[in-house]
Amino acid sequence: MSERPKWTKAVQNFLTDTVIDEEYGYPEDGSDDWIHSLVEEAVNAIFCNHYGHQIEDDQCMKPEHRYCVWCGRRANDIAR
Repeated sequence: MSERPKWTKAVQNFLTDTVIDEEYGYPEDGSDDWIHSLVEEAVNAIFCNHYGHQIEDDQCMKPEHRYCVWCGRRANDIAR
């Protein structure tokens, strides 16, 4: 797994924090939540495909609950 450049985290922060800011005119009624989620999932998939997944345990510490901290997919689903 390659180390991710700092700019990838900046892109993810932009998608998760900044886009939902009124400065960009994001609808307060949540009507665009679905497309925001699609964009976020697509960017995460691109980064994980290129740099690899970072798999960690969740708070349960059960192997079947391991997930990628970047894209949120479960380790079991990634292996398929």
